[in-house]
Amino acid sequence: LGAALQAARGLADGTLKPQRGPKGIVASLTKTILEGTEFGSEFVFKKAREGIIDKTAGNYTAPLRIVDVIEGSLKAGGFCTPEGYKVEAKAFGELGQTPESKALVTIFFGQTNSKKNPYGKPKVATSTIGVLGAGLMGAGIAQVSVQKGFNVILKDSNLDGLGRGLAQIEKNLSTEIKKKKISTHERDVTMSRIVSLADNTANWQQNLKKADMVIEAVFENIELKHNLIKQIEALTPDHCIFASNTSAIPIAKLAQASKRPEKFVGMHYFSPVDKMPLLEVIMHKGTSPDTAAAAYDVGLRQGKTPIIVKDVPGFFVNRCLGPTLTRVWPSCLMARTSPMSTR
Repeated sequence: LGAALQAARGLADGTLKPQRGPKGIVASLTKTILEGTEFGSEFVFKKAREGIIDKTAGNYTAPLRIVDVIEGSLKAGGFCTPEGYKVEAKAFGELGQTPESKALVTIFFGQTNSKKNPYGKPKVATSTIGVLGAGLMGAGIAQVSVQKGFNVILKDSNLDGLGRGLAQIEKNLSTEIKKKKISTHERDVTMSRIVSLADNTANWQQNLKKADMVIEAVFENIELKHNLIKQIEALTPDHCIFASNTSAIPIAKLAQASKRPEKFVGMHYFSPVDKMPLLEVIMHKGTSPDTAAAAYDVGLRQGKTPIIVKDVPGFFVNRCLGPTLTRVWPSCLMARTSPMSTR
């Protein structure tokens, strides 16, 4: 302890100089070649640019310009010199006028504005969410809900599907343990807040009486969804909101099966739900402002970026994606590739 204190005092008053840098002949020689020769510097910058292209596919101009600035500053006179500052200032000014910069600024302000609920605070705060369907989307919705403090009721028609959904959630949480984001205890507590139900679970209907919101994520079949809406709404309390994760069926058509159409709304998540931030909140003409407020509030609390979308074909994202793919497909066919394989 005494030696450590003495070393700390020495570092503080400058009498002890830390020995930094490569250790060993090979490491020292490598550093000298890479940093002290023109060939070595060019090799470093070449590899840096290749790494950036590999990660960004050239779609972001700033990372490459940063490398240009570092290289240009070294050649112009070094860092913290008037010549180096000129290189940096020129690149900064040019980057601020690029289409990429303007698009990123627009996205930033859009995401910031989306954090404010345009419909205000809902009358009833959602604490328990029922999720119908434990497939890829349903399990994902359940995961982002339970991780943000909601109590979740996960319902599937059979035990096999339910088991796969729970396994998906547990696997994702275990991955976060490996990344040191959560502890094993936190994973187990999170999983304990999921009530899992199947058709053959005794008295499963009783659990849905506690739901403040139900989100269905079953197959894209309007007849199946209509039957489900009628069945579940007969069990849930009057204040409960019913949301559909459909990506294609008009919300107004689904709401025709609802006995409380003013409490029916679309909540379209994107796959994988635990990673994709966007959430489309789709209102049909009969959706009440309070229902929209509750759906938006849940999306914010799930860590999503909600946007209010009209009940039109494709909603927003797919409506934009369709024409884009229509233009891209001919080029991809000529190149014998897929638009989904390009970045």
